[in-house]
Amino acid sequence: MRQFNLIWQAAGRQIDMINDRLTSYRLMLYYLAALVVWAVIGSFFHQVTYHWYQIIYSAAFLLAVCWASNKLLSKFLNIPSNKESDLISALILTLIMAPAAGSHGWAALAI
Repeated sequence: MRQFNLIWQAAGRQIDMINDRLTSYRLMLYYLAALVVWAVIGSFFHQVTYHWYQIIYSAAFLLAVCWASNKLLSKFLNIPSNKESDLISALILTLIMAPAAGSHGWAALAI
């Protein structure tokens, strides 16, 4: 029984060490990035109606727009910015909005 308790405590310390390094923002960022990668892989097998390059271009564009707007607003309002919040917002928008098709689509993604 004592050996079991020692093993259990060691496992608990390992889990605590992982949790100390992994914030909820970082966990959500990894999860959303995995979903976008999953969508790109699904597009290769025609399980998603969009082409892989449309998903990647839209994600890159949204990442740039969200990053720039986060930096500008935090500088304008003189508040600290969270380094993961703009990336999380961009990935959420990538997953819920259709990829851009034409100049009106890129403008819609930017707004």
